Amino acid sequence: YKDQLVRYSPTRMIATNLSFRKILDQFLQQQNISFDTFGRRGGLIQTFDTRQVLVFLRPTVTAVTLHRGNRVVPMASLSGTVLEDLTTQLGQWLWRQVQPDGRMVYKYFPSRGTESNANNLIRQFMATLALIRYAQASGQVNHWTLAQQNLDYTLHQFYRSEGALGWVEYDGKVKLGAIALAALAILELSDGETAPDHPSIQPKIPAKPWTVAPAYQGQFQGFCATIDTLWQPDGSFRTFYKPADRNDNHNFYPGEALLFWASLYCRTQDPTLLERCYTSFTYYRTWHREHYNPAFIPWHTQAYALLYRATGDRQFLDAIIAMNDGLVTMQQWFPDESTIHADVQGRFYQPDADYGPPHASSTGVYLEGLADAYALALQTGDPERAATYEAVIWRGLRSVRQLQFRDAVDLFYVSNRAAVQGGLRTTVYDNVIRVDNVQHCLMALLKLRRWPAFQSDATPPSRAMSKTAITAPNATDEPLDVNFQDAIALQAKTKDKAESLQYFRLIHSTVEVQPLLDEIAAHEQLWLHNTSRQDNITVQRETQTIYLRSVKKPFPPGITSSNDVHASRPTNLAEQFPQVMQWVEQFAQAQDGELGRVAIVRLAPHGRVYRHIDQGDYYRVRDRYHLVLHSATGSLLGAGDEWVRLHPGECWWFNNKIPHEAYNESDDWRIHVIFDVQTQ
Repeated sequence: YKDQLVRYSPTRMIATNLSFRKILDQFLQQQNISFDTFGRRGGLIQTFDTRQVLVFLRPTVTAVTLHRGNRVVPMASLSGTVLEDLTTQLGQWLWRQVQPDGRMVYKYFPSRGTESNANNLIRQFMATLALIRYAQASGQVNHWTLAQQNLDYTLHQFYRSEGALGWVEYDGKVKLGAIALAALAILELSDGETAPDHPSIQPKIPAKPWTVAPAYQGQFQGFCATIDTLWQPDGSFRTFYKPADRNDNHNFYPGEALLFWASLYCRTQDPTLLERCYTSFTYYRTWHREHYNPAFIPWHTQAYALLYRATGDRQFLDAIIAMNDGLVTMQQWFPDESTIHADVQGRFYQPDADYGPPHASSTGVYLEGLADAYALALQTGDPERAATYEAVIWRGLRSVRQLQFRDAVDLFYVSNRAAVQGGLRTTVYDNVIRVDNVQHCLMALLKLRRWPAFQSDATPPSRAMSKTAITAPNATDEPLDVNFQDAIALQAKTKDKAESLQYFRLIHSTVEVQPLLDEIAAHEQLWLHNTSRQDNITVQRETQTIYLRSVKKPFPPGITSSNDVHASRPTNLAEQFPQVMQWVEQFAQAQDGELGRVAIVRLAPHGRVYRHIDQGDYYRVRDRYHLVLHSATGSLLGAGDEWVRLHPGECWWFNNKIPHEAYNESDDWRIHVIFDVQTQ
């Protein structure tokens, strides 16, 4: 800026844990200017290529080339033996964080060499649970002692009660998730050393009635009573006991509560508890479809895995498959490992969706759920899906290993190495260690270690080693096989069955579309005027598009994706299609809504629009409509588990916020007007 020039090297940023935003804020503060002033007056931000070399002077002079302050962990370097070392180091780090009084360190700053004074009871009790499972796996008495000391400390500090109700409270908040995980920790500690496997892998139905450990009976009963109070007859949960008017975080807390209930049912076989689990399963299955977020998936996967093993009810298994088949597409995997992205390969993150930032704890909890999904795929005779999950898990474990502080190279800037070694950074560019970074990954590894594909002599399968992204068996980009085509055709509903559909709604059935088709035929050359949709959006590669209303540019400050921009405007081509525009504008007015984006889209003969979800703030508040103009055999459109055959002259609403796809089984192009309306 003007004559002020500041450079930050990657190693400096890593060693001092500086983010790009923090650097910019510091610079603006030093110059006493705003970001707008910086931009208006010619301020410049540039990146530059570097070679990063770490030189050790003792015991001998050696040099190590770094990538973003670390070394990239190649997939080929992983093995079952490496996973065992990863597990051991995570477990050792976790039990080293237990202080003499039983307190668990919640968050640590390696660059500063200091502990954070923040806290979170949900993550604290998950850490207790991880200690219990690690003690169960190691069989060492001192590990059991540490787990019990940690549980005792946290309960002593935070347990409160009133009448029959009991809870844990921090900072004036009483969260359903914290209560459920505290109860689950007591439940699993009560199993003691007698349980041969973690119950979420192979639930043990005790030969004699299960009882909670006597020392914790009062707290356990109090927790159960409060969870019962927060449960509602429709199957939903209130997510906060305090403050009583707060009821958010439904992607997390109800799943944690169901995981506790499912674990408790596996031990007690209480029919009333099972009935409540079924009611909540039904409620949240629908809720998830309407409020899709991947954070929901691992908690409900773990709960449903227990319920499936306990009941044999296929609907639990089907829900697990549907959720995790979609989850695998969130995994980041770049074809060229030499790029700057080489160190983030395998993490779960979707930058164009509002699902939160990448985080070691997110990768870990997704792996926990996938471990259960993998085990069930093996046990239910689904080898193709098991192979898919296996490859995804190996890639995720590569990311976990990348984040671990292992040796002198990883620790070159760390002053207190004993507090750090074995722990996991939050991301490759944020070295903060939070306890849930470790606990989720550790619990996933403890589940996986019983399967041959992850034991000492195992290596990653070829599919995990390949450069291509992984999709689930029913989300493949391969051509539809004949049997699947037939299955779609058989199950597809038409307008006479519209009232039975959940994700589709017939709006009009007799629209006069010939004038619109004539208008399009007069401008046939415009199909290839703008090919950005089929060129840049993989799932739309077999379509052609004429844009009539599109996103308004430039984007608002801070927004980088068109999916998050609400404003739209007519394109230069809109005036060539006055009848199409008149129809959609009148439709929006009749709906008392505001017209959004409009496009005429055609799908190639025997072409597909591959399964996907329309994500972003723009889609979140708008309804999607299809007006069918031309389809020789009827247009097949699928959403969730429903398929519909749409015919020319019909206008349909459908839910584009859940996984959806389309197929053109005819020998001719299928033509739709696709548009969005935001109602008042």
